[in-house]
Amino acid sequence: MKQKVKMSYGIANFKELREEGYQYVDKTRYIEQIEDVKYPILLRPRRFGKSLFASTLFHYYDVKSEDLFEELFKETYIYTNKTAKANNYYVLRFNFSGLNTDSVEELRVSFLDATHFAIKEFIAYYQLGIDLEYVDDEVLLLNRFLSTIKNHPAINQNVYIIIDEYDHFANEMLSNKETFLSLVGSDGFVRSWYEKLKIHAGEGCIGQLFITGVSPITLDSLSSGFNIARNISRESYMNESLGFTADEVKGLMGAVGVPQEETMKTMQANYNGYLFNEEAPNKIFNSNMVLYYLDSYQKSGKPPKQILDPNIISDYSRIEDSFNLHMNKEKRIEIINKLLESKGEKVAISPIFNLKLGFSRNDLLSLLYYQGYLTITGYRGLEAILQVPNKVIKDVYFDYYRHYLSKLLGYSHADNVTDIVESLINDNDIEPLIENMEQVIDTLSPRDNRWFNEFSI
Repeated sequence: MKQKVKMSYGIANFKELREEGYQYVDKTRYIEQIEDVKYPILLRPRRFGKSLFASTLFHYYDVKSEDLFEELFKETYIYTNKTAKANNYYVLRFNFSGLNTDSVEELRVSFLDATHFAIKEFIAYYQLGIDLEYVDDEVLLLNRFLSTIKNHPAINQNVYIIIDEYDHFANEMLSNKETFLSLVGSDGFVRSWYEKLKIHAGEGCIGQLFITGVSPITLDSLSSGFNIARNISRESYMNESLGFTADEVKGLMGAVGVPQEETMKTMQANYNGYLFNEEAPNKIFNSNMVLYYLDSYQKSGKPPKQILDPNIISDYSRIEDSFNLHMNKEKRIEIINKLLESKGEKVAISPIFNLKLGFSRNDLLSLLYYQGYLTITGYRGLEAILQVPNKVIKDVYFDYYRHYLSKLLGYSHADNVTDIVESLINDNDIEPLIENMEQVIDTLSPRDNRWFNEFSI
């Protein structure tokens, strides 16, 4: 092992990362790419570095960070390829992660709080001296604020808006389709909020805007309210913008000093396999997973016991909400079986969803792709071939499958699985497993038996 280096696991603040000497995989060349798009939207699965990239944009465009440019960006791509817009904006940041989704009313209150917090931070950070009257309405509050700064002498149409986790609340509320539609429908406050943003982008002080999130599950609402945005998530030139390439992972492994061949084999099996454009040349690793593994290895001198980062297990547990949108239960089982058998699914990946019109098999598979549960392994004509990207995600499917079967069949025969496994491993005794399977099969109805087969066992 080499002398310890500072792994950037869990660090989403670009300034902190650079000032405190954390390992950094340079993604600044993509600043150039998105600058040519007026209002870009970049979607990626959870824990792929979206918030860190949003923080990088803040410090690159922020007028108050001009004196820190050399310190923060030295030895990066953008340092020697600086654009004319660098440090030229007042940056207003909205972060919609962590909203309270227990009810519509609580969500609205927390959405209002997030809007108010971002505005207060903006006024205080830039010392604008604006005394904005607080109103208990998120749409009115945003409108009044943008109207106020539109005529502010210091700003003059130089506001860059960053919206991080734009769809986080939506992914939390997928389990209740009616509630979700009430939020993003024509009368919903979310759509109204983006409508105000669009008005001020066209006539007010907004010069640039960047939106990031996981899926296009709310893009139908956003497109109606803010239809001047452009989704660049599946453009080939953005494939490597977030996450890590194999070469980038090798660089981090070299800094830590782990066994290269053995570690790369483990990471490729568990964290690699993501492709965001059918013709892109390189598969991508989940960056959070890689950093978790290397950080754990460096601290203990050996690989982590748990290959899936415990801090993000809850993120992947939401797979059930996605499947619940597809109401045909037998079709769900058919889809899961095919995915676990590593059979590819041909899908015309949906660029947008409209839940009012239903949620088809194609929509479900597309949503699983955006969430990182499936990835592109090839294409035929206009259709992509989607499969499970790696072992970690396959394990997530198995956990969901076992949980789903238990609920569907009303049994809990898997409760003693630990005893069964111990009998197999320690005593080479298969009888407890056979007894358990007999109980499961006895539980099945003739209807259930139509899809239950050797693979189900």
